[in-house]
Amino acid sequence: MNSQMDNIILTGMRNPIYIDVQINSDKLEDNFITSLSKPNRELVTVVDDYFNKISEIKSISQEVPKQLENRYIMVNSYTQKLPILISILLQKVKENKKVMVFMATCNSVDYYNIVLDKLFDNQKIEGKEGSDKEVNSKENILLFKLHSKISQKKRKKEYQGFLKAKAGVLLTTDLSSRGIDIPDLDVIIQFDPPKNEESFVHRVGRTARVGRKGESLLFIQNNNEKKFINYLDAKSIVLGEKPLQNFFPSETSDEEGTSNIENNPVVEKYKKALLSINTSDKWIYDKAVKAFVSFIKFYSEHDLKYIFDVKLLDIGDFANSLQLVRLPRVKEILGKKIKGFEKNSEIDPSKLEYLDSNVKSQMEEKKKKIEQKREEKAIKHEWAELQKEKKNSRNKQDKKRTKKRNEFKEWDDFAEEERLYKKLKTGKISKEEYDKIFMKNIH
Repeated sequence: MNSQMDNIILTGMRNPIYIDVQINSDKLEDNFITSLSKPNRELVTVVDDYFNKISEIKSISQEVPKQLENRYIMVNSYTQKLPILISILLQKVKENKKVMVFMATCNSVDYYNIVLDKLFDNQKIEGKEGSDKEVNSKENILLFKLHSKISQKKRKKEYQGFLKAKAGVLLTTDLSSRGIDIPDLDVIIQFDPPKNEESFVHRVGRTARVGRKGESLLFIQNNNEKKFINYLDAKSIVLGEKPLQNFFPSETSDEEGTSNIENNPVVEKYKKALLSINTSDKWIYDKAVKAFVSFIKFYSEHDLKYIFDVKLLDIGDFANSLQLVRLPRVKEILGKKIKGFEKNSEIDPSKLEYLDSNVKSQMEEKKKKIEQKREEKAIKHEWAELQKEKKNSRNKQDKKRTKKRNEFKEWDDFAEEERLYKKLKTGKISKEEYDKIFMKNIH
């Protein structure tokens, strides 16, 4: 009997049966558990699961591979993230490495997959083996994506493609943080924050496996999110910082140490490129809007709300990073004044065109259905209001008629009393008869 079973007994097990078993193999252990009665098998399973959980909580830091270079980069604006990401991807592809980029939502993966594909079309990287020749980066960067809303068939194709590629980039959600084995994965980039420390560990655990070296880089905002680094440190997960100046050498800092990113040429270059991509096709702009909405929802439902607080999220800056020309209607921000958003009054998103005729047809059909449902809802509401008015009107009329009936009855009763009193005065009835009739009318 081991110390773990001693602990269980001390917590309240009555009349324990002690069994001393020596197991020489997993097979013998399975046979032993199978031979127990059902209640005892369940007890063994519960005890085993309990201590496995305790062990997992205590050793969460041990799950982070020792050979992993674990770092974070503190960005001062969401608009810095895309230029940094592209800079890293171009460098890693030049080194023939595989990179997995984690994003918060399926919509973010879809949007950035389109954006990166188009941006890589315009990027140049140095030729291999030290050659000064520049080649089109799109020919050298293979882009893949995985998330839960992709069909199983396409998911398998994307996974197999990334698995077989010598180098490439996989954009994904936490779907790929567990159960997916890519032995030669070199770099993990957490473009969006994980929902908790367990998610962080599973993400970085995709690389630096079986003795291989690996890199991990976490993007974090230079605001309340800084607490997440301290939070991980308290869990014995230590991250080194990758200086922002590595990507923006010309950055200057104010007295509080916050970098000044206004009019940064690198950031401005990508903002213009992104706006051009978004407004070139209404389909892409719609993807950007969905990415915005889904990220706000992800942030508002975060497990660590005291760190990732949607009330402290710079929504205007985030919208600028996606180059939205109007703020979408999201319940989390309705009625709130959003600071820092750069509204583009020259572009009307409703007038953007769909380049693909099939997509245009589908969206027009979808729009018709939405308008039809809206009209049906309006008609139902109007009908309900009409019925309500009729009911109220009937109630008012009934009350009015009842009131009149009561008034008529009161006049009839008064007239009857007057006639009865005249009979008493003229001697046609006695006082006893008068009292008897009067009391009868009252009851």
